[in-house]
Amino acid sequence: MSAPLDPPPLRIPPPDSVRRGAWLVLLEAAGLLVLAVAGVVSGWGDAETSFGRLAAQTGYYVVLAVLVGACALALLDGRRWGRTPAFLVQVVMVLIGVWLIVPSQRWFWGPVVIALGVVTGTQLLSRSANAWIERFPTPFGPEPRR
Repeated sequence: MSAPLDPPPLRIPPPDSVRRGAWLVLLEAAGLLVLAVAGVVSGWGDAETSFGRLAAQTGYYVVLAVLVGACALALLDGRRWGRTPAFLVQVVMVLIGVWLIVPSQRWFWGPVVIALGVVTGTQLLSRSANAWIERFPTPFGPEPRR
């Protein structure tokens, strides 16, 4: 009788580029929390803003911050599942930056948000990050022929 096979690794220590990207994603999650607090502070004194709207907006930003933070922590822990949603957040960051420039005329914050999205996305898709992902077993079926 042969020895049982070891289960596939669920976590592999990430390379430095993924760690840097994860810390930047965690910074973005903290920024969402700051945005939630700023929304509460700005809407609290406004007589036209209803409590329900304020609570919904704040809850939305807090939930997003928790989800983005979970992706960052997964990457720091060496979990592969955090990379794709973290990268999609970077695509959204670039689009928000474009929106900040074009219709909103925010000539400082737009390029800053775009740069953060591009730098973080580059870290998550670097050569070492791709090599790290390839070290994981395939999630569905046997290894493809290479």
